[in-house]
Amino acid sequence: MGLVYRAEQKNPKRVVALKMVSDNFMIDYLLRFHGEIQAVARLKHPGIVQLYEVGNYQGRPFFAMELVEGGSLRGKMGVHTFSQEEAATIIAAIARAIGHAHAHNIVHRDLKPGNILLTNEDEPRISDFGIAKLLDAEEGQTQTGAVIGTPEYMSPEQARGQS
Repeated sequence: MGLVYRAEQKNPKRVVALKMVSDNFMIDYLLRFHGEIQAVARLKHPGIVQLYEVGNYQGRPFFAMELVEGGSLRGKMGVHTFSQEEAATIIAAIARAIGHAHAHNIVHRDLKPGNILLTNEDEPRISDFGIAKLLDAEEGQTQTGAVIGTPEYMSPEQARGQS
């Protein structure tokens, strides 16, 4: 699977999140990894983690993306009670970002608090498009009937293998 590191990009000089495939990746994961790159590369929105660079290091593909340092929404929910206003602001921002993805024919398919990162100012950024569906892709990225995603956050259609 993918491993994410905090790294320093040399040009331009900045701190990034670096996602690489692990040493023991399987070919289907490599296809998903490249699918994630394709999905995120299409999306330029303040509510979506931005892609900076794609490359290969010693035969292992990687991509550098925006580093979001405030932790995940899941982690924050465990230690903070959001006011109604805070919750509404975060939900509205997430909805705008997902709307942007849908307008570009991309369905995330694993939207959950763990995949919503927060800036230090609690602004949400959607991350992890690893199982996203590109609706206009030439080839399907998922076998028909395959159940993918996090079960407790799946829609009924996903659970039935109809996503």
